[in-house]
Amino acid sequence: MQPFAPMSDPREPSPSPSDQDAEERPSCDAPLEGRLDALTRGVALESLESLLGEVLGQEAWASACRRAYAPIDRPLSFKVLERVAEELARDEEAVALVGASLAVRVRTYRMLAASGRLGSFLGEAQS
Repeated sequence: MQPFAPMSDPREPSPSPSDQDAEERPSCDAPLEGRLDALTRGVALESLESLLGEVLGQEAWASACRRAYAPIDRPLSFKVLERVAEELARDEEAVALVGASLAVRVRTYRMLAASGRLGSFLGEAQS
């Protein structure tokens, strides 16, 4: 038994995936337009509720909002939503995972908004 698989010759072409495998994977060349959902307080809260249940999800959201000095039940700017996400990320276990994921998503949206490209990724008409 060999401890490592033998290396293939780099001059040989890599085996091509079957047609079925290729159909299941999205193309890297495909446009991303319309593939992002709007990022809102409701989306963040839904993530927590689906993970923790309605009551615990709402409690985790309210606690993070209080720590971030953010309104619990109003729409939030990306900047404020990012603060709430960072507070969630400081929480325990599953809540921290939701917070970290939300923080990455908010930063991505902020960068797209700053570049003027967010609307195209949300499937909106650009002005």
